[in-house]
Amino acid sequence: MFSPPAPHAPSEAHMSVVARHPKVSVRVVLQSAVFEAGAPVAGQLELSCATGTRLRLGEIAVELEGREEHCAG
Repeated sequence: MFSPPAPHAPSEAHMSVVARHPKVSVRVVLQSAVFEAGAPVAGQLELSCATGTRLRLGEIAVELEGREEHCAG
């Protein structure tokens, strides 16, 4: 049975921010290719871990960038 890791006080030794990791992959699947300005962006975040040992994840942040297109009709 899985038991969560014991809490620990954060320190500089435990805090490491990386954009990529060889054993973790993240995939963002958006619900649509087009979203209306001001509307919520919906989708899923798929996280895969390729290790047999424990891996601590403190925070996952995803930055989305969009662009606006105008169509004259």
